[in-house]
Amino acid sequence: AGAIYARAWRQACYAVVAIGGALSASRWGLAGIAWAATLAGALDAVLMVQLCCRLGEVRVRDVATALVPGIRVAALIALLIWLLTLGWSALGGSSAHLLVACAAAAAAAIAMRVAPRATLGAHGAEVLEDVARVLPPSLARLLASPA
Repeated sequence: AGAIYARAWRQACYAVVAIGGALSASRWGLAGIAWAATLAGALDAVLMVQLCCRLGEVRVRDVATALVPGIRVAALIALLIWLLTLGWSALGGSSAHLLVACAAAAAAAIAMRVAPRATLGAHGAEVLEDVARVLPPSLARLLASPA
């Protein structure tokens, strides 16, 4: 019950940064407001990790280590989207967000299938194996790593 107050001041910080940031960044239009919202969300995530680590008696280093595989996959997807967008623009095409998103998702799926432990980490690979165990065999084969 005591964590309610610890969360409350973190929520207040988030609200101040989100609202204040949006108001001050509105001079840059929607992009400025989006950046303010992103920064407020990042601040909230950092404050919540700190609170969870304190309450759960977990080290921040352990949480950061657990986040590395997801950050790796996100960086891979961001790089692919950036490269595909550059290539598409160089060919004179308009921004084809659907095509880019599908290509990036396919590349990430291939990377996760080919090297699940490298992209998802040990825990993520275990979750993938657990999911495969409850799926029908035809779908489970799609999640299985190549031998």
